[in-house]
Amino acid sequence: MIWLVYLAFPVTDILSRHALEKGLGFTVLALFVAAYLLSWWDPARMVYYLFAELIIIAYFTLLWQPSYLYLVFFVTPVIAFLPNPKTFRFHMVLLAVLLAGYFIYASSFLTESDLLNLIPAMIVAVIVPTGIRGGVRSQELKGQLHLANEEIARLSKQEERQRISRNLHDTLGHTLSLIALKSELVEKLINKQPGKAVQEAKDIHWAARAALKQVRELVSDMTSVTIAGEIGHAKQILLAAGIELKVEHSGGDSGDNGELGEPGDLDLEPFVQNVLGMCLRESVTNIVKHSKAARCEIGLVQEPHAFTMTISDNGIGLEQEGIWTHGAGLSNMKERIALINGSLELTAVIGKGTRVRLTVPKIARNLSTGEGVQ
Repeated sequence: MIWLVYLAFPVTDILSRHALEKGLGFTVLALFVAAYLLSWWDPARMVYYLFAELIIIAYFTLLWQPSYLYLVFFVTPVIAFLPNPKTFRFHMVLLAVLLAGYFIYASSFLTESDLLNLIPAMIVAVIVPTGIRGGVRSQELKGQLHLANEEIARLSKQEERQRISRNLHDTLGHTLSLIALKSELVEKLINKQPGKAVQEAKDIHWAARAALKQVRELVSDMTSVTIAGEIGHAKQILLAAGIELKVEHSGGDSGDNGELGEPGDLDLEPFVQNVLGMCLRESVTNIVKHSKAARCEIGLVQEPHAFTMTISDNGIGLEQEGIWTHGAGLSNMKERIALINGSLELTAVIGKGTRVRLTVPKIARNLSTGEGVQ
């Protein structure tokens, strides 16, 4: 709207003419102003209004006075905001042809100095739409970038919530299951075997402290899970539940004590050990809570290109509406194992137990470059 101030020159020129030209001049100028305003208010028909503006400018410039060429600066921002790139290019060509044609026409009656004065204005008239369009496009890209950053932040928060949810389920859920199991045992022993009940109560105290430690580790993000460490934890919780544990691995039978040695004994990346350790924890928790098993076996098989971990029990197996099918545990395991391109196989027979088989590809390291190759 503020650009309408620059109509002062054409208004002044029209007022200096005789009555007939005044009427015609103000009529055509009013049409130009209407087309200019409608090009902003009615973007759907912007092309038509823009074409009308160019025709009016050509009329004034060729038939009235060359100075009317400066009305083209009303047109340049409108061209810049044309939505279709092809339409924008077409009108840019049309504008350039109009300016070039006028320059050739004006060379027949304008002096050389007047023509030279026109050149900068013509160049600016051609450059302005491109500059404005570039600025608008830059603002659009900034807006899209801002929206993309907001979406990334939202997804990051969602992923972090899911990570925290999985960790709480896999760590605190494991320890709280032990506390619940011990508490039930204390309730049963308190009258019959008070001494043993006291010992179980001490174990509950120890488990509660372990849960507090896990919370602190989760908050500080310092939890480092290994298969060897989780087998040690599995031994404790299975022993408390009265379930016998047997661990076998490709290097030999470790026996019933569940000892596997140092984490480095397994040729696996730390992140892979973390994922498999969490899956082992979830499997053992479900065995204690749902299987009613008397025996659990953990098998570790190292092959040249893959590592397989199997957790099986001799419990009741899966029922029709089994916890493994609908619970959060299996879903968490699937999500975790997918992160390392692994696979999860679940087999169960009612009355004959359940077996979870986890297979992940091993990464061979190129000693010369340090790059990993699957």
